[in-house]
Parts: sequence; structure tokens; C-alpha cells
Amino acid sequence: MSKKIWLKFVLATIVLTFIFLNTMDYQSTKKSLKTKIEEETINMLNSFIAEVDRFSSRRMGNVKLLADYIPYIVDDENEVIDFLRKQHEVMDYFSALGFITPEGKIVADDGSILVVKEKESLHRALNGEIVISDVFSLAQNPDIKVSSIVSPVRNENNKIIGVVSGLINIQDVIQDMNDSFKLPGSVYFIKNQEVIYSYPTKNKITELSFSHAEYIHKIEEERYGTIHLNSSGHLLKYGQTETGWTVIADSLGNPKIQDIKWSFWRMIWMNALILLVGFLLYRFVSTIMRQADDRLKKDFLTGLPNRLQLHEDIESLSFGWEKDHIAVYFIRLDRFRELIEQFGYQLGDQMLLRTSSLLEDYEKGSRVYRVDYELFIFAIECDTERNAIESGEGLVQWLDHEIVVEEDAKMNLTVSVGGILIDQEIHREVLENGAFACQESSRKGGNQFTLYDEELSIRNKKHRQLVRCLSTALERQEFYMVYQPIYSISEQRIVGFESLIRWNSPDLGEISPFQFIPILETDEAIVDTGRWIMHTVANQANEWSQAGFKNFTINVNVSVKQLHHESFLHDVYSMLEETRIHPSLLIFEVTESVIVEKIDSVVQILEKLNAIGIKTAIDDFGTGYSSLASLTALPFQYLKIDKAFIDDVERREAGAEAILKGIIDIAKALHQTTVMEGVETEEQLKLLKTFGAERIQGYFISKPLRVEDAVKMIDKKYTW
Repeated sequence: MSKKIWLKFVLATIVLTFIFLNTMDYQSTKKSLKTKIEEETINMLNSFIAEVDRFSSRRMGNVKLLADYIPYIVDDENEVIDFLRKQHEVMDYFSALGFITPEGKIVADDGSILVVKEKESLHRALNGEIVISDVFSLAQNPDIKVSSIVSPVRNENNKIIGVVSGLINIQDVIQDMNDSFKLPGSVYFIKNQEVIYSYPTKNKITELSFSHAEYIHKIEEERYGTIHLNSSGHLLKYGQTETGWTVIADSLGNPKIQDIKWSFWRMIWMNALILLVGFLLYRFVSTIMRQADDRLKKDFLTGLPNRLQLHEDIESLSFGWEKDHIAVYFIRLDRFRELIEQFGYQLGDQMLLRTSSLLEDYEKGSRVYRVDYELFIFAIECDTERNAIESGEGLVQWLDHEIVVEEDAKMNLTVSVGGILIDQEIHREVLENGAFACQESSRKGGNQFTLYDEELSIRNKKHRQLVRCLSTALERQEFYMVYQPIYSISEQRIVGFESLIRWNSPDLGEISPFQFIPILETDEAIVDTGRWIMHTVANQANEWSQAGFKNFTINVNVSVKQLHHESFLHDVYSMLEETRIHPSLLIFEVTESVIVEKIDSVVQILEKLNAIGIKTAIDDFGTGYSSLASLTALPFQYLKIDKAFIDDVERREAGAEAILKGIIDIAKALHQTTVMEGVETEEQLKLLKTFGAERIQGYFISKPLRVEDAVKMIDKKYTW
């Protein structure tokens, strides 16, 4: 998954998570508000029903009291009118008071003489009931809708001689309740499927909301229940009073419904804001990542495109040149690592900057990349092989320049160039051929150009086959060990062996270690192989020791990369534990190149090896890295001197004898046992005796031997 896709996925997940949480918060708020709306609507409904029932009960009691007094004055109509008028002044909650005769004549408190309209309630009252009538218009003011509370009037013989009527206006009741309560909605009173009274509006059903009309019949039939009109808290709660009124509580006026709407829009705006922030964040992070990618695709020191950019250009075929062919040149600075080891990394930076500048100026329209520490790639359009060769040779000359190494000291910097002519269908495998051509130029001594041709192609194929077979050699158990004897001059016997790895490939046959060991050292394979060598040698030493052989050691070569690997000491401890070998049987050899590579950590590692009983040796001393003074820096017990010194002595090079004897004397002074490598003749042995050499190794004693032959040499005596 690319970083861009990963970024989209992460941001989308974050944005959707926030939107989900925001939406869930809205849903939770909405649910809570709807619950409160329903609770408040129920409370409103119950409050109104209870209040109407209380009001009706009190008014019916008031009317009955009036009915109890009327018999005493019934014969005097004026006195009845005066009584009713005075009572109305006290009972102002009645719209009007009146006495109704059995014939339906009404004597009102204002002196009016009227005729009964609601005869049903009159007849029921004349039959002994206290009745609340249906709604009708007040005769004195037809705009006012009232209902009559009618109570029978009985004389002393308990005979009903008429009825007392008190007219009530339910709207006044609602108004009184509103003065006492903050109504969270609207209330409607229904009688006979008609909205008679409502609050806060006094209008009929047309003002209520016509869509509710279809529910009125259902409401009056069910008497009690709930109707949810939408999902935003709008609902109708309904119930009936004891006097037969249907009361509907409508939550539409509840401010919490508006809160739900605001919550909804707030959720919409918040989600829109989250999306906007997510989009802006994506654009911002994309820009940062693009800038970071651009920086990653450029070499920090020279500013040139690096290997990542090269691979991207290859994959996207973004060269876009007009000509059909491209000449690609691999350019490696000669002796670069050696120079920085001698003069420091500042000189290395100076060489790299100067080379990159020269390459950029070499020819317009070219592409330049720095793909490795001292390796550049130069690509340019090219028509013919001849032009490719001319450009390659021109690069060698162009990049041959003088640099200042120390104060006034100057030297020429040269390069090895390998080139390949290809069409624009470029791919990595083809580029590897150019790298192989560059290696060929370096192998020939540098400061030259090599064009990849048929001959190199054959060699390259063999090299690739070698690498391919080598990658499985350890797994397929194709490696084996040989042992070269080490002779002690003073003891005149074989005192040990140097273990050396060999490879017998089923496909390629016996392969020289000079061919495959450098390949192993290019990657982690040398660590795995080194681990196998340690175990194999330790097991062999154990086998010889258990067979009764004494007084011998076996040297194990440890590569610099293996020594610096984080698992090295752990591998050593594991080897000792698993094989149960006595550490004194092993001597670890490292090349003198360790002196210039992380010397502090090397000292710590060697000291730990010495502490557990494994002695150490510096191998190939004198091949160019170390000095005599450096011998004191590292805790070695053995000094293996390169055969080049004895060769110089035999060639009678000036000072050769003094140098060799001096090295031997210094090693003795440091209590280091010297081992002279590459001794091939008896004359060399005799000469080394005179110099004070202690041990020798070479073909004069024996070539490297297989196990079955090496075991015969243990402790063998020689007198030369």
C-alpha cells in the first residue's frame, strides 16, 4: 500500500469516526430531548385533565349550593334574579347564572328571560342528575362558547321544581392554567369530533393543522393514547376528563422541538466542518509528504536526484527523450574510500560536490543521479554505439580533475565509467549491466571507460549464475571447511590450523574463495555463513579433542561485517553453549581493516572475546590500513604478518629486512605471537628464524587440508 493510499485510509477513518461520533451525539441528544418532550407533554395533558376535573367538580358543587337555596325564594322571580346576580358577582368564574323552570323558561342573573336550547341536559337534570351540557353559544354574546352545569332544584317535598344553571367557559379555565403553568406546547378540547377550545389559539381545527383531523375520530374512540407525528418529537397525547371532554396535548409548541432542529443543523454543520477540516488536512499532509518525498528523492549533499528518483523515473518512463536510444553511464570515484580513510570525510564531500557539479555541466539535457556513496549515473540521448563510446571516454577525461588534500598537497581524482546503450524501454535489470561494466573498469585499475558488450554480457551472465547458486549454497550444504597447518619454529611441531571455507557447487563445480567470498561480504549472507563456520569449526575441534588430540588451536576468520553485526556476541555465546567447546581451542582472526572501522566498539568486542577465553589475531598485517603504533590499540594475542614483507626481503627492497625485523620485535615487546604467512621455501623459513619469527604458515608446511588429512598433522614434529 502506497503512502498516499495509506494517508487517505487513515484520514478517511479519522473523519468518518468523528462524523460517526458527532452523529451519535446528535442521536443521543435527540433521543433525550424526545423523551423529555414526551414526558412534558404527558405532564401537560395530565395537568389539564386534573385541573378541568377539579374545576368541574368545584363548579358543580357551587351550582348545587345555589340549587339548595332557590326553593326558599322560587315564588318571587325578582328575588331569584337578585339572588343570582349577587352570587354571580361572587362567583365570577361563571359566565352566567340562571334558574330554569320545568317548562324551559330561563331567568338569568342579568334579568333576561330566555328559552332553553340544550333541552337534553334540562331533561336529565329534571330527572335528578347534575349534568354538564354540550357546548353552545352564549345568548348574550354568541362569540363565546359555553357549557352549562345544571343541578335540579328540589322543594321541601323533594319534588324537582326546576334547575339551576351555571355557564362556564373552558377557555377561561385554560387561561387560568396558563397563568399558573408555562405550557410546553398546545392544548385542545374536543367535543363531538370538533375542536371547541384550544390554547394558545382560540380558533378551530383549521388553525390546529388540518393533517390532524384524520386522528380526531380515533382519539375520541380510544380515549387515551399517543400519536407520533414525526421523528423530531412532534406528538399528540390525549385523554378524557370525568365530564366527557377529550383533551389533546400537542408538543408542537415545545421549545425542545426547536432544540432538536438546531441539534440536527448543528450536526450537519459539524459534519461539514469535519469534512472540510479532513480535506484541508489531507491537502496539507499531502503537500508535506510530497515535499518530504521530494527531499527523499534528492541526495542531501549534492542535491542530485537519488536512487529512489531513478527507480521512479524508470517505472514511469518519464525520460521522454526524442531519440530512440539512451546511453547510461555508471561513474564510480576511484580509491574514494581509501582517500576518505586517509584524509577524512570532508575531503570526500569535496570530491562528491565537485564531481556532481562537473556532471551537471557536461552536456545539456542529460540526467544525473547519485545512487550510492561514490557512484553516480549519467544518462543522455545517444544515436550510435560510437557516440556512446565517445561520450563515455569524454566523461573519464572531463571528471579527471585536481583536488587539494592537505594544505598545499594536491592529487588527481579519477573515475571508472561503465556504460550501456539501450532503447527507451529502460528497466532495472538492464541498468545492472551498466553497473557490471563500471565494475570492470574499476577491476582494470580505474580511470577508464568500458562499454557493456557481448563479451561482458557472457561474463555478467556467469557472475549472475554464481550469485544465484551462492544464494542457496549454505542451505544446500555445499560449503565445507579445510584446515591449513600452523608451525611453531621453537617447538618444531604443528600447533594449530587456520580454518578456510570452500565451495563445491553441483552446478558450477569447485569455486575459488577469491570469487565467492567477496560476494558473500556484500550483504548479510556473510553473517549467516560466518555463524555456520563457527559451529562447524567448534564441532571439529571438539571431535579432535575427544579423540585424544591435545595442544592445538584452530583459527576462525571473522569478517568485519560479521564482527560489527548486532548478533555477533550472541552467536558466539550460543556456539560455545551448544558445542560445549573449550574457548581456548579457538582463535578468532580479523583483518586489520577493523582498525579504521568503529575502533571503540571493536576494542569492546575483542575484550569480551578475550574475557571468555577466546584469543584473537590480526590478519594480513601490513596490507595498507594499520601502522605499528596501532598494534597497541587493540587487544590481540597474535599478529599474522602478510607475505608481502618476506617477498620484499627476497627482492632485496631497501629497508625491507629492517622493517620486517622491527615488526617482529615490536610484536614480541607487546607479548604478541607472530605468525608469518605465505612461507613457501626452506630459505624463507631459515631467514625468518634469524629475524626471530615464532610461527609460520604457508605451502612450505602444507596446503589447506581436508579434515581426514589435517588430523594427521596435529602435533607432528618437523626439524628444518
